[in-house]
Amino acid sequence: MNKKHLTLQKRQSIEQMLNSKMKLAEVAGTLGVSKSTISREVRAHAKRYRVGGQGFNFNECKKRYGCQKAWVCGTCKSHKKFKLCRRCAMCNSHCPDFEKEECPKLAKPPYVCNGCGKRSICTLEKKLYVANEAHEEYRNILSESRAGLPYTEEELQQLDQLITPLIQQGQSPYHICATKRRFNHDLRKNGLSSD
Repeated sequence: MNKKHLTLQKRQSIEQMLNSKMKLAEVAGTLGVSKSTISREVRAHAKRYRVGGQGFNFNECKKRYGCQKAWVCGTCKSHKKFKLCRRCAMCNSHCPDFEKEECPKLAKPPYVCNGCGKRSICTLEKKLYVANEAHEEYRNILSESRAGLPYTEEELQQLDQLITPLIQQGQSPYHICATKRRFNHDLRKNGLSSD
């Protein structure tokens, strides 16, 4: 198996194969990588989109098909002035009886809607693997992990002088961060910023 990082071309191939309804094992075999590599890649870089389907607004309420509620938000703020709230994209945020529904298919491979035949008419939240976005996110993560700490040696020494006595007093790093007001004051007093 190839142990190298996935390239943009391989990610584009993953997207195309997912769009073609290929199983993760088939995608992995075609690219010469393990199935777990493809599974991790898809789950790590898939993005959620709150869009509806053809002619339907986004609506992820379990009751969306039979609901007859109207004017839940008072005066309809939609430019279309829908008769029934279920047709409005704002229904979920205003209805007191809202119950979220998630597609059960997203809990199992391939974990995304790319190859789903119902995607064009589904009103639920979509989860899609988009190669260019996945590659950009991967490059950002890789760049950040290689960048090291964003502090100079002098700033690290000043932080050490502030934090070490607090730890020696028995405070945990969590407690130090939780009492950020005092910590921020000390940082500013010493010419540093916590932001």
